[in-house]
Amino acid sequence: MKRILVLNTAWLVAERVVRFGSSVLVMAVLARYLGPTRFGALNYAATCVSLLTPLLAMGMNRTLVREFVTDRDGAAALLLVAVRARILLALLLVTGLMGVIALAGDGSVLVATLIAVSAVSLLLQAFEPLELWYQSLGQNRVPALVKAGSLLLTSVLKLALVFAEAPVVAFAWASVLELGINAATLSFLYRGTSPGLGLRAQFATFRRLLAECWPEIVAGTGLSLCLRLDQIVLEATRGLAVVGVYAAGTRLSDVWYFVPAAIVASYYPLLVEHRAKDPARYAALTRQMFRIVAASSVVIIVATWLLADLLVGLVFGAKYDGAAWVLRLHVLGLLAMGFGVASGAWIFAESRARLSMWRTLAGVVVCLAGNAWLTPAFGMAGAALATVLSLYAAYYFFDLVPTSMRHLFLIKSDALHPARLLAVGHALLADARTGFSRARARRSGPDA
Repeated sequence: MKRILVLNTAWLVAERVVRFGSSVLVMAVLARYLGPTRFGALNYAATCVSLLTPLLAMGMNRTLVREFVTDRDGAAALLLVAVRARILLALLLVTGLMGVIALAGDGSVLVATLIAVSAVSLLLQAFEPLELWYQSLGQNRVPALVKAGSLLLTSVLKLALVFAEAPVVAFAWASVLELGINAATLSFLYRGTSPGLGLRAQFATFRRLLAECWPEIVAGTGLSLCLRLDQIVLEATRGLAVVGVYAAGTRLSDVWYFVPAAIVASYYPLLVEHRAKDPARYAALTRQMFRIVAASSVVIIVATWLLADLLVGLVFGAKYDGAAWVLRLHVLGLLAMGFGVASGAWIFAESRARLSMWRTLAGVVVCLAGNAWLTPAFGMAGAALATVLSLYAAYYFFDLVPTSMRHLFLIKSDALHPARLLAVGHALLADARTGFSRARARRSGPDA
């Protein structure tokens, strides 16, 4: 079981490492080519569209994985329902967004165009349940390879667009193309057939899931606000050029969110599997998950604080000098985000979606207050602090409020103990050495 966990996590991490490397390279070239103002416009448009992503997911991602694991017979039908429902909702969201753009005709034509292009990505994200299907089977290798391949292709395209001196809208289309390649490839690879549910049965399934997951829709939208409201307020108070510099720092911070997400994605199917049949193993896996998340997050935070100036200078250049302190402050939220993703796995394994809603709403309150006060007063530093404070309010301190989550606060606090961090780090290094030794032994075996 441990080997399966390591392999699944390794595939997810490998895909994200490829994404990290290519994203940093493309960001470096793109930011220098576009400059802070146009780079800010591109990121602002993506931010506006990303606020709708939780609505499209309908809070069902973890629930779908759980249902795929626990009901293999009905999994194909559920996958079909999920994809069809998201396509319909994506059409409604895109239509609504186009209407808002048309009504707000007094704004920047460039920003409106970029938002319209980025909105197309919502239609392509409707095929995300295919990735969740593979995740439930423990076959993270398939979507990881697909996403890495599409990312490399579109990264080459973006670099070519820079050398061709293309307009900023072309880069928005390139990002949409990446999602299109993902959707088309996963659809082609998926060869499962639905048992052919009728329309009435499909609607009943969708209604059952929606009734269970509506709190997670609120939670997902709230999290999106916590992470993206800063750029909206900055654009309104300081302008697109400041948003461009701020986005440079936050993009370098955001790329690390894949680490806790990959760890938890590998643990979650096992948590669902062992919750009922082996409570002791379930509790042990929960503690182990939080400890690994905490140790990896602390290492990344410390390294980022030490290397922030060097990273920003190498990637973005002198025009983005202010992004270094944005990066230092913003990356502090990585630990809280990791705890949030990990405790979210526990919440859904326990089928307590409303806890996710309430804790995220607590974070939204802090986010709104912080952006109302800190961002206008302190600019980029205030925006970064508002985001970080909202994440810790939602995903760490809120655990003290409901009695059912107080044990999670203790587990998280225990995971931060220096001795525990060192022990986890030593264990991970030992596992890595063992894995490398076995790999060398397999390669040298036939020659012996």
